[in-house]
Amino acid sequence: MNTASATSRSTRARLIPVLAAPLLVGCGGTEIPGDLERGFRIVQWWTNPSMLARSSFAISYPDGQPSELLEFLYSPIGLAEWPPMEGSGEFSSDEEALLVQSGQPVIPAGLRFVHGRPDTSHGKQIVLVPDDKKGLIIAEAYIDPHQPPLARREYRLKTD
Repeated sequence: MNTASATSRSTRARLIPVLAAPLLVGCGGTEIPGDLERGFRIVQWWTNPSMLARSSFAISYPDGQPSELLEFLYSPIGLAEWPPMEGSGEFSSDEEALLVQSGQPVIPAGLRFVHGRPDTSHGKQIVLVPDDKKGLIIAEAYIDPHQPPLARREYRLKTD
């Protein structure tokens, strides 16, 4: 057996898994960009019972329905309870980095949270839709609002 031929086959055998890996990742599901993933974590934070208990939402909406949470979040009182947005000037860049590192919610710059349906005038967004019958907030992540959502997650609203 020729050593050059054996080396060539050995090299090809090692390269096949490396070259095939991106195809397998693509087939297994779409990777969600970090800012959209952080957006999903903010929705999780908004629907967390301990956060809701500290919020004006519990007093304003004692029934605690998903549609009421979205109504609250987009009200003047609810907007005051939103986490800060990166680059808004509310915090220095060092303070923002510390908030993100410590797990505190910070809205990524350029990401919008939209109620009901995609905003066709903006790119990256999380669309929030209530389902009162199931007690859910449905969150859909979009990079392009003219395309289907990149990902969808459901968050159960428990206010007790």
